[in-house]
Amino acid sequence: MQVQKVSYPAAENYSTTLEANTAIGFERIARIAVLSLKVPIVAIALVESNSESVKFSHGLSISEAQKLHLCLNCPSSDDVAIVHDIDLDPRFAINRLETEKSEIRFLAGCCVTDTFGNKLGTLSIMDYSPRQLSENDVQALQDLAVWVQTELKLHNRTQCVGIASLQENRLLALSSDLFCTIGLNDYFQYLNPAWEKILGWTSSQLRATLYLEFVHPEEQLSTSEKIKALQHHISTEQDIICFENRLWCKDGYYRWFSWHARYCQQQQLVEAAIQDITELKLAEKELLQQFEQLQSVYHWADLVERVSRANRIEEIYEQSLTGIKGVLNANGAAISIFEEDGGTMFQVGKGISGQFMLSLAKYSPWLPSNSEPQPVLIPSVAESKELGEMQYDLLQEGIGSCAWIPLVSRGKLLGRFGVYYDKIRNFDEEEVHLAETFADYIVFAIERKQAEAELKRSQAEIAEKAAELEQALEELKRNKSQLIQSEKMSSLGQLVAGVAHEINNPVNFISGNIEHAHNYTQDLLKLLQLYQKHYPSPHPEIQDEAEAAEIDFVIEDLPKLLASMKVGAERIQKIVLSLRNFSRMDEAEMKDVNIHEGIDSTLLILQNRIKAKPNSPGIQIIKNYTDLPLVECFPGQLNQVFMNILSNAIDALEEKTNLNDNAEPATIWIDTKLSHTNRVLIKIADNGPGIPEQIQKRLFDPFFTTKPVGSGTGLGLSISYQIVTEKHRGQLQCNSWLGERTEFTIEIPLKQNLGT
Repeated sequence: MQVQKVSYPAAENYSTTLEANTAIGFERIARIAVLSLKVPIVAIALVESNSESVKFSHGLSISEAQKLHLCLNCPSSDDVAIVHDIDLDPRFAINRLETEKSEIRFLAGCCVTDTFGNKLGTLSIMDYSPRQLSENDVQALQDLAVWVQTELKLHNRTQCVGIASLQENRLLALSSDLFCTIGLNDYFQYLNPAWEKILGWTSSQLRATLYLEFVHPEEQLSTSEKIKALQHHISTEQDIICFENRLWCKDGYYRWFSWHARYCQQQQLVEAAIQDITELKLAEKELLQQFEQLQSVYHWADLVERVSRANRIEEIYEQSLTGIKGVLNANGAAISIFEEDGGTMFQVGKGISGQFMLSLAKYSPWLPSNSEPQPVLIPSVAESKELGEMQYDLLQEGIGSCAWIPLVSRGKLLGRFGVYYDKIRNFDEEEVHLAETFADYIVFAIERKQAEAELKRSQAEIAEKAAELEQALEELKRNKSQLIQSEKMSSLGQLVAGVAHEINNPVNFISGNIEHAHNYTQDLLKLLQLYQKHYPSPHPEIQDEAEAAEIDFVIEDLPKLLASMKVGAERIQKIVLSLRNFSRMDEAEMKDVNIHEGIDSTLLILQNRIKAKPNSPGIQIIKNYTDLPLVECFPGQLNQVFMNILSNAIDALEEKTNLNDNAEPATIWIDTKLSHTNRVLIKIADNGPGIPEQIQKRLFDPFFTTKPVGSGTGLGLSISYQIVTEKHRGQLQCNSWLGERTEFTIEIPLKQNLGT
């Protein structure tokens, strides 16, 4: 704010009043105008000898305000001149009200007169945006203009303070907004009558209580920080801090308010203008609910379409679970299909643990009783009296509330689907109706797919009778699919072992005969050299044939060729040995094995991914092996652990290399040692991008994966964890530093001592 000492020749009777007292009064008027009318600019201009002079300005400099000719835009009576949007007023088509900051879009002014109605000047308020004034705002502006007149008529500071306070109180009493001041002791100092009217508390009750006790607990900290920032002079007097919170009313409810607060250095008080925005918040909430309902309708339509397009029953379950979670905003969902005797035949879930899925199977076919199937709604698991033993399993899973909807087909209970929430919540009729409707869609889709499956089975039976060969082929395909699904790793081991065996036989044959071939070749070469020595001039035909066959080159190169074949055969034998070591996944007994051989065998299997390629520099393997005794373990299972961890490390390094061509060389470190407690430690580290902390917590969870759909099952590390911890009574840990490296530590006993 800027204040200028005033001379006032147009009204000699007031010339002595325009000193410091009047400046203070003008400042108070501007402060009230800013807080009550919520405008950024207030100016007071007086008429001097047919010209105007701006005596006080808030939000603009005196020189800027002087250029706006404010007195010319105001009437000569006590009416208020209002220009809601200057861009729409033809009077300002040429003479724009421009400032250094921006262009003025709103202007309102009230004439300041003396006792006889003579025009003394004008009180103007301005904004950079178009706006409207309510009747209360117009009345407030007129009262402020009278206050300006009063300031001009006062002759001493005592009169100024008394009359100004009276005008201020009258203005604040008329306002429907809340006005207050807060002292450094955090108690209300001043409250206008609107507080009692809106909150219901008496002024005495409000003043006798710390202001924060009326603020909703969720906003107490933020409100306190805002007020403290003002009290500790973090903000200047010209700064207005705006924030929202809820205040406690006497009827027990909370109402929403918008605060505009500033600090008054002179009085050491926080001044605030507060507007009730409860209705606005309710409207926002209603709009949000309507938006969420529209989203639910959209998700619902999309879900029904996806379920309808599903080609397999399993796909129906998968699409249904995804949709149920989304439409009903659940943390987890599960579908259970029952057998004829009431047991659980099939279950599938999303967002819940495998252990909890097993628990669900114990409580078939319905919850909490086997009565007529109806929706079961549990708003609070902890407070429910009807769950029985199921309550413990639900609480262990971290479930706060849940609901089960029956799947009924032709009057018969087919199964159920459940939704699970981590917090307590109520279920409204609309949600239940939506869930029941969707249950009907699930049943319809299942019945349709079952009918289609039945039709296909009938067609298959006819086809079987017509063509036994086709039947045998289909049976083989089904058996093959089941075998791959149920014994994947075992089959892999057998396959690798079989391949290794088949390769080993011809390799042994080749390796065994290479030595004989070498000896025979040496004998023939010696004989040929003797022949050349004793018959240096052979028959011309022999001479021509020798030159055509490049016999000298053959004599020199043939031993090298046989030596190269021998090296290749030995290399194949090493690969076969590694394959045989790696393929011991189905061994049922523990054995004493060399851990290093298992690691090396795994690295050999992965050699194609490790070695350099035209578009990849390859991965450097740094081994830091210490002398280890033979370790008692399931060698094939440990090889599977090595394979999973090393494959993940290679994936991470490839990802980092693809994202950053200038990254440091991709490296994997493998360290082994024996601790003083006779436990074998195997550390596998890489300098990949690292793993975020939130993902590390779930790294060993079943089905958790960060890879794209189709690229990973989420079972590799989970199975590895079980192999190490359950099969070998060890530990598997992961430590990762984001952007630097990741390290897995495998720790198992040297001897298992299974009898203890």
